[in-house]
Amino acid sequence: METTGLRDRLMDGLDRFGAAMRAEVRRTVASRGLNSAQDAILRMLLARPAGLRVQALAEHLGVRQPTVTGSVIALERKGLVCRRADPADARATIVKVTPEARAQPAAAVPSLAAAALADLSEAEQASLLKTLIKLIRTLQLRHAIPPQRLCVTCKYFRPNVHPEAAEPHHCAFVDAPFGNRALRLDCGEHEQAGAPEMARNWNAFMTPAPPWRSGHDIFLAGRVVGSGGQMPFSGGRAEPVRGHSTRGRRRSPAPNRCSGSHANRLFACKGDIHAKSEPC
Repeated sequence: METTGLRDRLMDGLDRFGAAMRAEVRRTVASRGLNSAQDAILRMLLARPAGLRVQALAEHLGVRQPTVTGSVIALERKGLVCRRADPADARATIVKVTPEARAQPAAAVPSLAAAALADLSEAEQASLLKTLIKLIRTLQLRHAIPPQRLCVTCKYFRPNVHPEAAEPHHCAFVDAPFGNRALRLDCGEHEQAGAPEMARNWNAFMTPAPPWRSGHDIFLAGRVVGSGGQMPFSGGRAEPVRGHSTRGRRRSPAPNRCSGSHANRLFACKGDIHAKSEPC
């Protein structure tokens, strides 16, 4: 007989998996002379070269500000972080990682947890990622956590605009298609979309793409795929519009694309779709 509800069992399962990860992280970082809080701060700052205020660190990590202050002081003594005046507010300070911290080897991913995830099929892993994104977004909307740098909340995200099932989405930042398995939880190029655009994108993301039919033009914010050929991506909101011609429409240049005659060159970044522009 069932004695606990489904949600209770899900919470219990997530807590057990998280506890195993945290225990392994504690053992791993101890060999580097750090504790879990210091390691979490370093990983947060390594992903944010511009640095963060102590208050922002505390909000992201879900701890009290004095706890973060103590960990920052300890990391500063180890030469791994430094504090500088905030250019936007002289009364505040920004915490940044030092070159010494960047030169250190990346922290190892908890191997036991990674091995457990590896037992899942590719489809199960992609489905789990999508579910985690939905949970994180819900927490963000309820102000339980600070804004996260998710693909689904980014102004460059174009969900379900390509006919290929493996890569249905589009990133306007790098002008490239990608699939669910490449969705990011923390993207350095993230720029928050406006609330109406986020809502539209989320609905499109959660709604299966419509059937694609030959002979129809698919207007993708400046890109036409189908009988009308292709045009450069404009960086606008992705919106399938069937049967509409784009001739005579004005097109703005793509973001991060050179205004000269040559196109933006993309460089692979750790095996996924993100890249950065080569200066002209």
